[in-house]
Amino acid sequence: MAMTTAVTQKAVADGTAAAAMPPGYRAHKDDHLARLRKVEGQVRGIARMVEGDRYCIDVLTQVSAATRALQQVALVCWMTTCAIA
Repeated sequence: MAMTTAVTQKAVADGTAAAAMPPGYRAHKDDHLARLRKVEGQVRGIARMVEGDRYCIDVLTQVSAATRALQQVALVCWMTTCAIA
């Protein structure tokens, strides 16, 4: 991802971003879907923790991690589609 971010930042800086990237999610669709699948796995794990009566702090820690991961998905989606359009 660091490479993609650097390339995206360079394209934005030199004004070639709009020409280089097609509109929408097409250019990074697989990356976005992979991130979302990871978050989905985290949430399923949290559900299993609740079903297994795991300690509340452990569940909340995982909820926080999943929330942060989802926020990262939103940020990356925005940076690679909306911010450069």
